[in-house]
Amino acid sequence: LRPDGVAAFNLVGPDADPAASLARLAEVFGASQVWHFPPVAPGHTIALAGRRLAWPDAERRRHKAEAIERRFGALGLLTGAWPELLRSWDGGGSGG
Repeated sequence: LRPDGVAAFNLVGPDADPAASLARLAEVFGASQVWHFPPVAPGHTIALAGRRLAWPDAERRRHKAEAIERRFGALGLLTGAWPELLRSWDGGGSGG
């Protein structure tokens, strides 16, 4: 991963333990560098991690979600909810 890169993780499986997986990511990247969405189904959580992440304010999160929607709208990603759902593992950032 480049120093300014972001990795996306799909934590999925019938025996998935998202909290344990997020904790391991936090050990590697640092707690403030791990962000996640609530599970979309049992055993299915999306996480993001990087080395130089700065928590974006609500306007920036909305702007990014709108850009993704414009580019990938046909995929039905429901990006309108993302800005409110994204959470920081360390609790330093939250939706809203």
